[in-house]
Amino acid sequence: MILTKNSRTSVDIDLEVNQKIEAGKLNELLLIVPTNRKSRYLKKELISLSPGKSTGKINLETIGTYSTKLLLDNSDASSKIISDAASSVLIKQSFQDVKLKYFSYYKKDVPTGTLDRIKNVVSEYKKHGITPKLLLEESKSLEGSEKLKAEDIAVIYEQYQNKCDELGLNEIGDIYLKLLEKNQNEFEKKFRTLFPEVDLVVINGFDEFTSPEIEIITRSANVMNLELFIYFDYYNYNHSIFSHLDKCYNKFSAKGFKEIEDKSQVVYNEFQNTVRGRLFKPKTKDKVKRFEKDLIWLKAGNRVEEIELIAKEAKKLILNHNVEPDKICLAFNLIQNYSPVIRDVFTNFGIPFNLTDRYSLSTSPIVIALINFLEILENDFYYKNIFRSLSLNYLKIAQIDLSNLLKASVNLKIVSGYKNWVDKLNDALHQPTVYEDNERGITDREREVYTKALSDIKKIFELLKPFTKLLTISEFKEAFYNLIFSFEIPALLVNSKDDTTEKNIKAFEEFLSTINELLDLFRLEYKDDEKFPIKFYLNNIRTAVSSSRYNIKEKPGYGVQITTINEIRGLKFDYLFISGLCDGDFPTRYVPEIFFSGSYVKNEKNHQTEERYHFYQSLCSWNKRLYLTHPVKEERRELVTSNFLDEFLCLFMVTEKSSLNYEDNLYSKEELLKYIGKVRIENIEEDEAFKNLNIDFKTIKHAAEIDKLRTENPFGESEYTGFVSKKLLPNSKEKLEALKSKEYSISQLETYAACP
Repeated sequence: MILTKNSRTSVDIDLEVNQKIEAGKLNELLLIVPTNRKSRYLKKELISLSPGKSTGKINLETIGTYSTKLLLDNSDASSKIISDAASSVLIKQSFQDVKLKYFSYYKKDVPTGTLDRIKNVVSEYKKHGITPKLLLEESKSLEGSEKLKAEDIAVIYEQYQNKCDELGLNEIGDIYLKLLEKNQNEFEKKFRTLFPEVDLVVINGFDEFTSPEIEIITRSANVMNLELFIYFDYYNYNHSIFSHLDKCYNKFSAKGFKEIEDKSQVVYNEFQNTVRGRLFKPKTKDKVKRFEKDLIWLKAGNRVEEIELIAKEAKKLILNHNVEPDKICLAFNLIQNYSPVIRDVFTNFGIPFNLTDRYSLSTSPIVIALINFLEILENDFYYKNIFRSLSLNYLKIAQIDLSNLLKASVNLKIVSGYKNWVDKLNDALHQPTVYEDNERGITDREREVYTKALSDIKKIFELLKPFTKLLTISEFKEAFYNLIFSFEIPALLVNSKDDTTEKNIKAFEEFLSTINELLDLFRLEYKDDEKFPIKFYLNNIRTAVSSSRYNIKEKPGYGVQITTINEIRGLKFDYLFISGLCDGDFPTRYVPEIFFSGSYVKNEKNHQTEERYHFYQSLCSWNKRLYLTHPVKEERRELVTSNFLDEFLCLFMVTEKSSLNYEDNLYSKEELLKYIGKVRIENIEEDEAFKNLNIDFKTIKHAAEIDKLRTENPFGESEYTGFVSKKLLPNSKEKLEALKSKEYSISQLETYAACP
């Protein structure tokens, strides 16, 4: 439906927008969409439709960026928006600053999970315009532990808000609140400063609006000489899908918005009308047959097989039907259950892809290595911190022998303490050299080990020496950056050639950005000459890193789009896979947020309706073919098919597919090698179908012979069964002998185990 406050009784939004495009007047149009992905998609589409495929200013915003621009100047907007990392640090400080009852046990150290959940709850309260004062009022109607919990969260929220106000920092909820403090004249003046020529505003793709967002939209609709239309996907004849939007619709009605006729040529196609009108309602015996060939139900044995079958179908579409990869989309409700499998399978099948997945900064190896290195000093040279940081191969310290250091610590039973390391190594070196087993002292080899270990431990100390004293914020930043460049991390990342290079570079960039924001935050909080120990900086860095997320930049128009259900709102793809349709994934199970209080807790009915609505929205995002996929098992546990899929199958006739439908082709090099193993390579070489594929049969034959040797004579003396000494040169044998006496870290053993 179309909602507006204008006097018009009907509108063709597509026609209105097209007229602006054809006349080259996009500067008169403002589009507000729900996600950045939708914004990028629309910008690309608008440029391609413009005369000469070029245009001037495009006014394309999300509700967040629109509100931010109306409140803040562009020059300082980004510096005044607080990140999740900085927000976590301030929430943790607020915990420690106030007197708590329910959370009294967490006074000194708040668990990361609890901290994140409370941060998210406070952010949600802000977005909905719920203040600490309203929370305290709500707590009066509660009893027992629920009352204490609500009071504590209100106190933490208030303290956190005070800190944000003092530092001039805002979350998006703060932006909404401060923007609405302006009167209509001030609001309109700022709107016209930003969008002087705009006379048409279209808001499209949203599924729900908060109360502050509705008020901001109402203020916008009241701007003089402006027509504003909201495309609101709401249908009051199917409460199973749309009932959670009733309040939102009623709020718009109370603000003077009314529904008008949508005169667009195609509002909903027949499939979409059937879904929105009949899905999740009592079914008749007759299923809808018309779309049977375009609706594919793909059932897999497990999650890995599910992705393999999807990859095979995608490869057939690309190679046999000349489908552009970016016209194919794979969407999940819980993408984290599939991300590692997707990367492996799609890479193995040679299919280009764009995977939208956010990684936690705390899991990045380079971040772990840097934090562990600073923890060497914090924990007074605890041996595990030394080996954790240096065994990851991201910190380059000239001529440090980690294996030698490990051997020295084992021999001399050194656990921690820099002074202890130095004293024990010196004591050992002062002992006489022994030449007989019954003499007291150390051997020449041990003297070499301890001399090298002493030199290495002193090198590590010299690198950490700047952090041994109290540091101002500026001094810490300088010392930290000097440390990073002494490790040559930027050069190491740029010159790296493995598959994780791009991911590691992005993680490193995000880490530096987080550190800079954190230190800028401290500059606002503390005096310039105030000094802190390394423990203060590390505690806050760990808190910030645990809340930071990053993703690899998407390549426009490249590869199969792999993303979440939420990200495809308002988008259309020729071929859409809705995957992971098992109970617990889609829909997710209802788990109430324990830190929401009283009437603010989302009930189970609302949760179910929202999940159904998201499923309905995803069903409206395809043009040519829709695939619904799910796994049957996960390891030994049977998975329950999603009730969403069950409801869909009760309404529509579909085409069923399984692994049996893909046995006629080989889709990857791995499948080719397995096939060769079954039918023998001699038969393949003579097969006309394989002659033009540039297959290296010589290498495959050699590999097959090695495998045969290992199978038939696993303990025979051959370099392929572990006996390498026969064909080694004398100097190589000497090197191997020397390696026998070395100590190895877990990471080194894991690397060795990965060797084929």
